[in-house]
Amino acid sequence: MNPFQIIATLRKFGNYLAGLFPFLAHIVDWLTKPLKAFVEQPSVAPYWQKITQNKIIQSIWNVVSRFYWRDYSKDRLDLSEAPPESLAVMLPVFRLCVLLCLLVPISQIHFGSYVPIEAVSGVTENAAVWVIVTWMVALSAGWSSILSGSAFSNRFAYAALACSALYMLSICSVTSERSYWNWTFTAAIFFGYFINEHQVKRDNAKDWMASIICALAIGCIAGIQLTCTTPLKALLAPLLPSVSYEQVGVLIGCIIGSIIGLVICFTAKKVKDTFVDVGTLMSINFFSIGAFFLAATLRGDLSKLGSQMFSSLKLFNGYLWPIWYFLGVGIVFKLIGSSKVVSNSIKNLIGPKLLIPVLLVVLTGLCLVFGSEPVVRMLGLQPSMAASILGPVFFPIYLQAAPYIWREPLTTIAVHWFSWVLLFDVLVIFVLLIIKRLNNDSMARLFYLNCLSALLIWEYVFQLASFTRTPKHSIFALLIFSLWLLWLMHTVGWSMSLKSSPLWPAIGRLPIYGGIMTFCFLEIFARSALKDFNVTNELFLALFRGVIDIGLPYFFYLYALARLGQLPLHLSALFTSFCLGALFSFPINVLDKFAAAGSIEGLKKIAQEQYQLFSAKGSINLDLELPEWWLLTRAVLFVCVLTALAFLAHRKNENANERHGAKVFSLVAFASGMASFSRSFVDLPIPMNWHVFIGPTRQDLFFSAGLVYFYFALWLPALILGLGLLSDKLRKRRYFVVLMAIAAAFNFGISYFYQNHESLLRASGLIYSGIVILLAIFILLVSYCISEMAAFKEAKQKPKGQPLLSERSVYTLLTVIILALSGLAIYQLSSINSTKRDFAVFTHPVQVPSNWKEIPSNDPRSVLMTFKESQGIQSNVLMGTLDSHKDGTRALLKNLLVKASANLPNLQLLKLDNWNRMYPDALVCFYTFEKTTPGAGGGIVQTMEGLTILVPMPGNVTEYYTLITSPSDMERLQWRLCMVVESLPNRMGKIPSLI
Repeated sequence: MNPFQIIATLRKFGNYLAGLFPFLAHIVDWLTKPLKAFVEQPSVAPYWQKITQNKIIQSIWNVVSRFYWRDYSKDRLDLSEAPPESLAVMLPVFRLCVLLCLLVPISQIHFGSYVPIEAVSGVTENAAVWVIVTWMVALSAGWSSILSGSAFSNRFAYAALACSALYMLSICSVTSERSYWNWTFTAAIFFGYFINEHQVKRDNAKDWMASIICALAIGCIAGIQLTCTTPLKALLAPLLPSVSYEQVGVLIGCIIGSIIGLVICFTAKKVKDTFVDVGTLMSINFFSIGAFFLAATLRGDLSKLGSQMFSSLKLFNGYLWPIWYFLGVGIVFKLIGSSKVVSNSIKNLIGPKLLIPVLLVVLTGLCLVFGSEPVVRMLGLQPSMAASILGPVFFPIYLQAAPYIWREPLTTIAVHWFSWVLLFDVLVIFVLLIIKRLNNDSMARLFYLNCLSALLIWEYVFQLASFTRTPKHSIFALLIFSLWLLWLMHTVGWSMSLKSSPLWPAIGRLPIYGGIMTFCFLEIFARSALKDFNVTNELFLALFRGVIDIGLPYFFYLYALARLGQLPLHLSALFTSFCLGALFSFPINVLDKFAAAGSIEGLKKIAQEQYQLFSAKGSINLDLELPEWWLLTRAVLFVCVLTALAFLAHRKNENANERHGAKVFSLVAFASGMASFSRSFVDLPIPMNWHVFIGPTRQDLFFSAGLVYFYFALWLPALILGLGLLSDKLRKRRYFVVLMAIAAAFNFGISYFYQNHESLLRASGLIYSGIVILLAIFILLVSYCISEMAAFKEAKQKPKGQPLLSERSVYTLLTVIILALSGLAIYQLSSINSTKRDFAVFTHPVQVPSNWKEIPSNDPRSVLMTFKESQGIQSNVLMGTLDSHKDGTRALLKNLLVKASANLPNLQLLKLDNWNRMYPDALVCFYTFEKTTPGAGGGIVQTMEGLTILVPMPGNVTEYYTLITSPSDMERLQWRLCMVVESLPNRMGKIPSLI
């Protein structure tokens, strides 16, 4: 964090404390009272008001306050907004969270005695006794808060959290001897279930069935804990001599627990008055769980107890990823708000008369600067009429901007992405000029969209850069991080917790929110005490993955909400459809692996090797190529499921358009859930081998072209079927069948071309043109669907904002974009020219690019080729054969690297990866080295990047293909070499080796 961020974090913490302790706010007001009195003096007040009311000053101050000196007092914690009965819970929990943050700097101080801690995760460190005591108090407070809140919410939430508490707390007693004290927190859970059944409604048979299911679930888990962690198991074992000693505890525990649970279920409603509030229930839970920890401490080893508590905490917090996803996506709201502040402030600074001219000049300048690099690359150094005309214009601009933009990789990425936004701006302005709607309002809205796009792109690139740098770990950095996280959770979670619904009343939400906060800050405190500073990286990664995994569907939801004002489908129904799509992705993941393996035995092998890969490296990524028949079958299956969902999703709306609009949103939400969890791997409470088995074949940790293509492959079919639901003509059976075929064709076509022709797409640059074409089709379908639904909305439900372009203008603009980029795509494909050539070193022809020129060589087993790209940078390609190593391709590569290190100065290995998707058993290695060009002063030292692909062939021969070029060109040129490897004669009938 820079000094501004540190100061902002401390100010946030001060406002949080002012909400918990109001007297601190009065002290601050007393200290600032003289300053307020000074500006209110008659001689000063008129000048001060004149300054503060100046539009220019206000505009500048809005930007400064938004990014550097924001007024956090308006977001201050206001406990008066909470239900009065929840204050008894919230005050001690919030104060405990603050205490945990403040104890971080002294968590490693071992005053008094200390004990060794060894967690299941591998963390081994000494911890002070007072730290472990703090863990006990915080765990008791966290679990009691969550259990109390869920008891006053709904029965399924309490059942799930009660079973989780029984399991997590039982972990803390596995190393201690059996004792009747282990049943103290179990009794509290049964009492909480009694309160839960007393509070929630039970009006019909459905409610009765839910109560019985929850009673049996809680009873079985609690009964097993009762018999297995207390001496009851040894006492009751002689009663069942035919049952093994290991199973008697489970059997008797299920029987006893189920009886207790059913008795509570049938007697809870007989109590007429509510005799326990949420604060009293929390006190009972806190002292019961605290008594369990105290008894375990007195009769056991504090070191083992602390180790089990830490392991239990990490295990439970691993299942809190939905909370981090929610916080990560919640940051988007801040970016949207910041975009509005920036755009409004600049509009006020420029003024209405100069708004259009100034913004047009800025847009023109950005287009010239950001477009200079691709224009210079396209023109190259070859003499032509275009080069003579455009070269003197763009080349000086490129040279001036290169030190600030094109020589910084992350900045280059951000500029390339934002260039597409500028291209869209040019097209929109061109359309606005034609339809004569280029005015201040339209220009201001376009400028706001640019601000939002720029902030989103920059924030993503900034977070991406944070994972490439090694953080400087320190206690102070961890303290600032915990205080920043405290304010973030408050601003995102407090307002949500104050809301109320039948299933989640505020009286229950607030204690659950407080319990989750306790667990989060307890983990930071505990891991800081054990000097495990990776907690910051892991939490940042969880926030970042929240945007990656569910960010695109969430942005889509915000857009639809802004356009329609009120969606035809309730948020809970949208979430249900999203979850159904996520669940549907699990069997599809398994079928993907089965289709790639071709048999049950092959599936078992793939599952085993994926689990070993995850256990050894923490990665689940497999290079599997799915057969075309399965891609087609999967597309048809997906469309059939969407169709079935559309017919099953009956909506009780009198308006037919709203009813069908609700079905469209159900389809899109289902496709979004499937897309999100078909490319992500999250913690689930199931055995790890099954978790990996139902997981995807690849996980995307960043926004990639593959992720975007996968979303389009699922979103477009859902929207195409939406056309058949919204259009009266297309709703007919014969037309709807045609739409189903088109939807399946889109899914199959996108999946097939990206999987089988990724190298061609990337080498030609068509990868990004294709994304924009699909995006234009996506926007076209979305515009049609939303316009159809908006046309039938009542006058009182008008959309929140008018569109920037009319419906006809949008359709025209998107059609022009699709046609123009289709022509560009044809040109890009035609620019990839390859020829088959015979080389003496190979027994087969090799298809190489036409501009590769062979250089004579004396080595009979190698071929040297060279070529120049548009900027005149020379690259070399070395191809040949080697004798295979008896220990495999990796051993051969190791020997090659050892030999190369003696000839290539400062050789550094960057990445080693399998490229089975390019060619079976292909192994690729990326590396850098220094090359000295002769010149004055000892020559010029350049950093070069190399790529070597080893391809094992029959006959104890391994072919190698090496590319040497500049680091800036490697990302683009490596795919040409991939195309060469992909064109080699393939060895069929072999399952790729995954490791």
